[in-house]
Amino acid sequence: MRSEFTVALLVESSRGYGGMLLRGVGQYLRIHPKWTILDPVRSLAGDIPAWLTRKNCDGVIARIENRRLLDQLVSLKLPVVNLSCRYAAPGIPRILSDESVIARMAAEHFLSRGLRHFAFCGFASVSWSAPRRDQFVAYLGRRGYVPAVHETGPASSDLITSEIETTSMLRHRDVDVWVRSLPKPCGVMACNDACGLVVLAACRRQGIRVPDEVGVLGVDNNQTLCELSNPSLSSVQQAAVRIGFEAMVLLEKMIQTGERPSTLRVFPPEGVVERTSTQTLMVADRYVAEAVRFIHLHACEGIDVGQVLEHLADQDMNVSRSTLERGFRRHLNRSPKEEILRIRLFRAQELLRKTGLSLEQIAKQVGIATASHLNSLFKRRLGQTPGGVRQRPRPVA
Repeated sequence: MRSEFTVALLVESSRGYGGMLLRGVGQYLRIHPKWTILDPVRSLAGDIPAWLTRKNCDGVIARIENRRLLDQLVSLKLPVVNLSCRYAAPGIPRILSDESVIARMAAEHFLSRGLRHFAFCGFASVSWSAPRRDQFVAYLGRRGYVPAVHETGPASSDLITSEIETTSMLRHRDVDVWVRSLPKPCGVMACNDACGLVVLAACRRQGIRVPDEVGVLGVDNNQTLCELSNPSLSSVQQAAVRIGFEAMVLLEKMIQTGERPSTLRVFPPEGVVERTSTQTLMVADRYVAEAVRFIHLHACEGIDVGQVLEHLADQDMNVSRSTLERGFRRHLNRSPKEEILRIRLFRAQELLRKTGLSLEQIAKQVGIATASHLNSLFKRRLGQTPGGVRQRPRPVA
């Protein structure tokens, strides 16, 4: 079995998602240092490099964003792993994010804040925008809600994503009208962070308060975009680093065995990174809003409902336990105790996905007494074991 290979990386370094994919490749290279990387700096729309031939390369990892690049890669007859959902071809496996889980996380993020109005803003003709839209609408539809939908930008499928994003930022009047028409308060899922900036800009122009009237959630967690926006943008963190790592694992297997599978593997996102654009609970009950804010900050410190009531009293918000319980049921459809547990389990899932901590260590970090209790909570509340959260996903096609 060979141990030294040369791989061409046709992945954009100019965008946040592509940069995280490259970080995953870098993690693989630190374990397998004998690999040689070609062309690690490029844009999303670039063609195949003129120097790339079968003679100087063993395989390719690419984000195939145009038909020309796909045809060029097929003609080379090299092992290729595609990290873009835009094109599929026989013998070129793809590794992507799980769009259904992205949409579910976004919907649950808004539902957990007591919202009853929802919306989705996407880019017309972008391949990954439509499935996020459809999954978001379907998930909320099963709960009795009908989200408003708006798609901005040119409808041409010939444009690459960055061109569509740029054009959409310039054509803002239709987004202004749409945002103004939304029932308030409303949670808006944007198809990605760039689209989230479009929605935030429309809210500013229309004098709509974020997050008090409209909460905005993007996808990708591009830290540069999210932190530069005003207010800062909450976002779903995709598992791009892991996808980049797994792409290298798959490519090595293809090179070693000569196999050319046409499989699709999907990885769930890591979670929601909350920033100012969704940070305030958008309900009229100020006691519930302050209680939830305190719970989100301190749930993993072992607090109970009594300490939540003590905090409210310290804020000159004296309220009885029964009144707080009724407020939670009315706005969130769960009790304060259930909200504390929900935050603890959410944090435990994050730690399982992102760290190698033992179950005992995770239980301690999230304020749960024992690993066995945490294990039983996972089974009873989430319908899976902690080990299942850490399992690698299997091919789905």
